Amino acid sequence: MSVDFDIQANELTSHTTLEAKVLTTCLIGTADTAVRAELDRFIKALHKTATEEKVSQVVVNLRGVDLMNSSCFKSFVVWLGMLDEAASDQKYRVRFLADNERHWQSRSLAVLACFAADLIDVEGA
Repeated sequence: MSVDFDIQANELTSHTTLEAKVLTTCLIGTADTAVRAELDRFIKALHKTATEEKVSQVVVNLRGVDLMNSSCFKSFVVWLGMLDEAASDQKYRVRFLADNERHWQSRSLAVLACFAADLIDVEGA
């Protein structure tokens, strides 16, 4: 099942599906100040859908993201903070798929994994 809240900005796009209680999104492009508001909206909708559908996992494929600035990365930190503080029946795991050749991903996601280690998995390729 596709969702209707994907990002369709010039610099950043997403494609999100929901199947078998797993919400999967693939981001492609550059996440910078120009798309920050759109990314915030997207992450809030992703979280809302995940809690409403009672998913077990959200998979975030970042392998197609060339660059993400700190203000956009903060959107993920805020999301994981909300998830960490959510009631136990509204929690789900988050699995980030990273491209280890993109050094910003391996460094940033390692820090993010420490932020909420019991909720996050990072898979490199």
